[in-house]
Amino acid sequence: QQRRKDVVWLANGLDMLRDPSFDDPSGICREQVYLFNAMRKLEKSNNSGRTHGNWRSLEAEFGAPTALAFRDGMVAFWRRYSPPLVSEGAQINSMPFADPFGLTGLTVEAMETPGLMASLAPAEARVAFRYAMRELNGFPDWFPCLFAAHPQLVAEMLLVEIKFELGMSDSDTAFQYVVARTHHARDWLANALTQGILLLLNSHLPWRPQVLKYLVDILQASTLSDGLIATLAREQMVLGDPMHCALWAAAWTSVDPDPAIDAVEQHLSALGDAAHCTEFTMAFVAYLLGNRRSNSCMRHAYRTPAVLKRLYLLVHQHVRADEDIDRAGKGVFSPGLRDDAQDAREHLVQLLQELPGRETFLALQSLSQEHPHADYRPWMARQALARAQVDSERPAWSAIQVSEFAETYERSPANHR
Repeated sequence: QQRRKDVVWLANGLDMLRDPSFDDPSGICREQVYLFNAMRKLEKSNNSGRTHGNWRSLEAEFGAPTALAFRDGMVAFWRRYSPPLVSEGAQINSMPFADPFGLTGLTVEAMETPGLMASLAPAEARVAFRYAMRELNGFPDWFPCLFAAHPQLVAEMLLVEIKFELGMSDSDTAFQYVVARTHHARDWLANALTQGILLLLNSHLPWRPQVLKYLVDILQASTLSDGLIATLAREQMVLGDPMHCALWAAAWTSVDPDPAIDAVEQHLSALGDAAHCTEFTMAFVAYLLGNRRSNSCMRHAYRTPAVLKRLYLLVHQHVRADEDIDRAGKGVFSPGLRDDAQDAREHLVQLLQELPGRETFLALQSLSQEHPHADYRPWMARQALARAQVDSERPAWSAIQVSEFAETYERSPANHR
């Protein structure tokens, strides 16, 4: 009889507790807390840090009726509790027990009920969004389905949290709240957020470079036109915070390279000081091409032979090879901005080498004569020759062509090559 009563308590989540010292304002009972922690311990091999609500793992020790009642209690709980958002005062890295408990209940129902997100009323979808913000490791697995079913609602609520985060300044981990997660999901979220992010960047420009980079990457991943990105980047490079100038220069170069590089050269000329020029150029090229820890999200309008040659010479002028840090044989190291800039500089040559055609050959041949370091010129000449050799190779002949050549020792050219 007591067992049946416990099952009722677990399923209903009622505050019928034998221990009066236990007090949870959300109505979660002590037995539910105990079983939830037991379930988490059984899931400790899950390295993601999430719980997927494997309530069946409790059956062996507590019995199937208790495990099922516990499951029903979690699922029932998420709808009657509404987690606070960070914009409403919730803490980023800590939360009351009710938040993960309800989040797990929602996750369980989403896994066991196909089409759940599409069936939610707007009020329920808002509650579900709140739970998604309480997941500490990215967005929950069901969040894309919530967005697909309620795109406008999710976008509006996300922009509120993004706007709030842009005002954060006192925590080293503050940017991990929502902007970083949105950046990770940019492939399917970007277009819904583009206009809102543009408005935010005009009124709430973040002071932390990493947060701004995430937002720029989201714009780059959207279908926003190259022209609008170029306009925004040009305005921000000229009138915005000098600390962000290199990022905006890279964004502009990625969509409209020639005028952007003109502006970069003018900016470097105005800086004057060699150390400042080097610092700016390192940041600029690292933003444009990425680094060992993360790929660049910039667009690729600059990947033409003429522009790559121009960028390479510009970067070589201010990130000089004879000042490079030699890491060979010196053990483990943590790459810094100088390492990123050196890698990006040489990556420019690699990108140039990979482009087929006469323009690439001419650019490499020109570098073999104009390179600021004479020691590099023979190597550039070899790269130009290699490019010409690859471009001159013809497709394999067919059996008929081989037979024709064997008989006539000649054949008509199929094309200009």
